Amino acid sequence: MAGYMTVMLDASDVAGALKDGAKARYDAADLDLGWACSKDTGRAQLMASEHGPGESRATNGHVAIRVPNADPADAGRTSRLDAKTGKAVVKLAKGAGGDVHDGVRLSGHGGFVTADNAEGASVACREPDYGAIPDWSEITPKGEPVAALRLSAGYLKAIASYFAKHGPHGANQNGIELRFYDETSAVVIVGEVDGGLGGREAEVLLMPLRF
Repeated sequence: MAGYMTVMLDASDVAGALKDGAKARYDAADLDLGWACSKDTGRAQLMASEHGPGESRATNGHVAIRVPNADPADAGRTSRLDAKTGKAVVKLAKGAGGDVHDGVRLSGHGGFVTADNAEGASVACREPDYGAIPDWSEITPKGEPVAALRLSAGYLKAIASYFAKHGPHGANQNGIELRFYDETSAVVIVGEVDGGLGGREAEVLLMPLRF
């Protein structure tokens, strides 16, 4: 499958994109979803994130994310970004100084999608056309959750990175097991590690956040 690259649009393309322009703004949290997109060309419909109306979403078939848009304005249309272009648009949303600004607006026209920020910078690319991702409602668990705990995102990242790095399989195949007991007790996280001298089971206790 041919890749998609950042391209320059001529004046007529830009005018068309602006005419079709969306009103909603997207920030870095809306746009930074490339990590959840598939890299498998056999699952092409999962290789791009979708943005608008009302939310941004992505899935690779193993993990799915949905982010409600911070800007309630009408998105106008759904725009699709491949992972590489998504990274460029995230930088655009942060502006030249790397700080969070007013986000970007996504517009589409004639097979292209353009992103513009308040500083006048823009990125344009060919829009992926290989199908929509599955409807969120089809993969969302039904009923009430069996437990609800608020855990530290930073500690979860560190724990997951440890098991991904030291497990006996590839990073995406090294599994961890989360054991929940009640809403105030530590979560027990168990995974296999092998630093070269043989596999064994490691155990981590992670306390819920308290406010």
